[in-house]
Amino acid sequence: EKIYFEEIKNSFEHASIRDIEEITIDLENNNYLIKNNKNKRKIKEYNYDVYEFEDYIIYVGKNHLQNDYITNKLAKPNDLWFHVKNGAGSHVVARGLDLEREEIIRNASLLASYYSSYKESSSVPVDYTYIKNIKKVPGIKGFFVTYTKEKTIYIDPRKEILEELKQFKKK
Repeated sequence: EKIYFEEIKNSFEHASIRDIEEITIDLENNNYLIKNNKNKRKIKEYNYDVYEFEDYIIYVGKNHLQNDYITNKLAKPNDLWFHVKNGAGSHVVARGLDLEREEIIRNASLLASYYSSYKESSSVPVDYTYIKNIKKVPGIKGFFVTYTKEKTIYIDPRKEILEELKQFKKK
């Protein structure tokens, strides 16, 4: 539960009003908030971020529900998945041709490090692997996964580069 709430706390760091609604639904689903039966809320469209580049796209989940959606429903087996090593943070998925290119790996890793509990750190370890190597951990609150065949990159979550990436943000 401690890890679950660390993830929730991290989700609030970058949350918009729509993101907070999703976090509330997640807390209700896990029985931490009382559900209001009069006003059942359903998520029609998740509020994850999308960065569109010339030949690839990066998706960023900013809470448990978004992470679950982009990792399990939106992503395809040969998309790359990114997450900070041993910390709370966003699931980031890259889709495109030649995903092993340094530019793609660096941009996706930068987003994973920035939307994590390590965003103020330097040399943040970010693991990445193909979606086909991701498995959800059953019976644990929130959206936690295990993965294999990962590689690790160390990256500084520099705000000036993030500002450059924002020009590619579509959602």
